Amino acid sequence: MTIAEVKALYVPGQELKITQDISVYGVVTADESTGNLYKESYIQDETGALYLRFTSSTGLYIGDSIRLNLNGAKILKYQQMLQVDSLHADNNVFKIKTQQYRSPEVVSISNLFADKEFYQGKLIKVDSVYF
Repeated sequence: MTIAEVKALYVPGQELKITQDISVYGVVTADESTGNLYKESYIQDETGALYLRFTSSTGLYIGDSIRLNLNGAKILKYQQMLQVDSLHADNNVFKIKTQQYRSPEVVSISNLFADKEFYQGKLIKVDSVYF
């Protein structure tokens, strides 16, 4: 499945428990190596991005191309963030390649606010913004 197809499985207001083998492929765009995330990662493909929550540390790094088996995982929203929860690094993750880095998608503030769901979890670069 693509990430967009996995996202489409979610029914608003419900927690979906996956009980069959469903594979989704993506590249890790954020990992826990910097200390900003704990037992969490983000993956992305051409159709979107997913926020992943694991039961333990994973050994995943930015640029890892992975196949994620969703069997046993839950898809739910927490604080408006769609997430795939209850993943086991040893049982659900299979590294295919390393150093498959993705470039951030350049977006404007107006585009970001126009479609927040589309950009949720994606690696982006906000253009013409100063802090």
